Amino acid sequence: MHDEKNVGEIERVVSTAASLLVGAYGATRRGLWKMPWLVAASALAKRGVTGKCDLYSALNISTLDETESEKKASAPPRLKKSSLAS
Repeated sequence: MHDEKNVGEIERVVSTAASLLVGAYGATRRGLWKMPWLVAASALAKRGVTGKCDLYSALNISTLDETESEKKASAPPRLKKSSLAS
């Protein structure tokens, strides 16, 4: 499994919103009928929050656009807090 993001920003927002809708619907089901809905909701939420899709990784697919990939590649390293700021 790859540790790199492979889901674009718009798709992440849609996945997160869909997870809320699917989860809310699943919560209204009775008994074991709610389980598939809640599992699907949690998978969508994971995909939306982390930006990683295991199926996309397995199929070597990425919906990141070039600017999102470039941002990640060209991001400067994070600076440590200065001891003077304490």
